[in-house]
Amino acid sequence: MKQTTVSPSPRRVDVPSEFGRVVVIGGCGAIGADFVTAVAPFFDISVIDRDVEKVRLWRDRWAQYPALNVKDVSCSYEALRGADVVVVTIGTEGPEGVTRGSLFELIEQIASFLTDSQLVILRTTIDPGTTRRLMSIADTIAPSELDVVVAPERSLEGAVERELLTIPQLLGGPARAVDRAERFFSTMGVDVIRLPDWESAELAKLICNGYRYMSFQLANHFEMLASEYDCSYDAIRHAVQRDYPRAYGLSAAGLVGGPCLPKDTRMLSDATPDGMVDLAAAATAISDEYEAWVADRIERRLMGLRERTIGVLGMGFKAGSQDRRASRSIWLAERLAAGGAVVVELDGVEQARDVPMDCLVDVFGMTETGYLPTTRAGTPAAVYVIGVGWRSGPGSRDD
Repeated sequence: MKQTTVSPSPRRVDVPSEFGRVVVIGGCGAIGADFVTAVAPFFDISVIDRDVEKVRLWRDRWAQYPALNVKDVSCSYEALRGADVVVVTIGTEGPEGVTRGSLFELIEQIASFLTDSQLVILRTTIDPGTTRRLMSIADTIAPSELDVVVAPERSLEGAVERELLTIPQLLGGPARAVDRAERFFSTMGVDVIRLPDWESAELAKLICNGYRYMSFQLANHFEMLASEYDCSYDAIRHAVQRDYPRAYGLSAAGLVGGPCLPKDTRMLSDATPDGMVDLAAAATAISDEYEAWVADRIERRLMGLRERTIGVLGMGFKAGSQDRRASRSIWLAERLAAGGAVVVELDGVEQARDVPMDCLVDVFGMTETGYLPTTRAGTPAAVYVIGVGWRSGPGSRDD
């Protein structure tokens, strides 16, 4: 389970009466718990989550910080009665990470609890058109005039508490709903950027993450291309970026995982009409090709994987994180093990110093240039820094 650090600072302000009680659905999940911790100094918060274990965990954790104003944490939708604001933060589900089904199920369960006076804020990542379909379902069950706004989450994993209060909040929906949501976020001092409709805000989140993912996969394509000419993409990138601002956006190559970027890019692909060039699908294909290319490169260098001891350094889905959700390092470790290698999973450089190995795969460039582990025979092992290349020990050969 992802462990969110609770670090509240008392920031209680005069809260407008229209926001007297805020309910967060999915408030014990990876997205919701950070959101609750960030906004609870400002509002009285009730949390609803269907995961009983997480409800117990977060009820105890938030109870240690009275300044957070978390009034109750439960699994019951009864907490929606009398709420002024309902914030939906349920995470992505399903084999493709898509939230359509779980959101439609949720709206069917809560529609009868919602009233015309409530502001509903959707922070869950959804594909374009989902909010409009949700409203149709809600109207069928319990016709109402809800104020619904799409307010996508754009914060980095591990930085939600800080970034939620500093990054401008995108808001999309009918004017009245956006007006109310703007007042809600303004209470916390958050700047707001208005979008004209739900679909614009839904797409905005997907475009943010799709753009980043496509940029990373373009770099991976460039590294594979450069290797065909025995060139180093990393060296080329540094060269072209020197005193040339137009190339500053060129990304380093590397494995790209995590719970958001690949999934949101697949959602962009799903939203791409037939007959239109699907760049999102191309990025996903490049990712698959690059990962296989990295694994094959390691196997060729070691002249086979069987009985080779290989350390994989950096098991989180990104540098500096131990969050393993959708980590491509885990995929790489499994791929190498399937080929017969003895794989040692490493989270830090210090762990690597105590393990004899034939090869160290440095996923995120955590080791210093001169660092070389040793084999059982005491000779220098090879180091492969993904996105950079081989850091060879004496007597080793490049592929």
